[in-house]
Amino acid sequence: MTPAQERLDQMRSTSGQRWTLIALAVSTPVLACLAIGAASRFNPTAVCVTVAALSIWTSLRPDTHTDIFVMIIVVAFWLAQIDDVVTPWAIVVALAMAGHHVAISVMASAPHSAIFAPTIVRRWLRRCGIVAVATAGVWALVLGLDRRHAAGNAALSLAALAALVVAMMVVRARSLRS
Repeated sequence: MTPAQERLDQMRSTSGQRWTLIALAVSTPVLACLAIGAASRFNPTAVCVTVAALSIWTSLRPDTHTDIFVMIIVVAFWLAQIDDVVTPWAIVVALAMAGHHVAISVMASAPHSAIFAPTIVRRWLRRCGIVAVATAGVWALVLGLDRRHAAGNAALSLAALAALVVAMMVVRARSLRS
């Protein structure tokens, strides 16, 4: 069988869930680039096309490391265009990139024809919801601290980092049990 025929057979056997994940994996980094463009008033067309092409390639082969280039391009675009650390667009970009990462991770964990059980889908959605709420919470915290104009405190920053690490370990331990 030729490689082209193998690809065609693979496309025919691709589940509806997989097509949804592909659409999510391609659209979310493009959404992130559009949000960066809107926040910076910069035309993001070239970056969006590049990211879309790389996302399509990554969706075809999610088990490779090509996704890192999608992430690098979006983050570099963000760093080059955005100076405001408390812009609400940060949440849009962060959640879009989280959605992209999750879609690629799920696709990498199963063959093209796989159909995930509802319990697995609910578990992934619950975890994504937790990450979304935490992302908004951290943004709100940064916004509050930015408005205070307080001097930096290394000890307080280290304590906050330690608390976050402990919280992450607790959540991970609980999620591994379920």
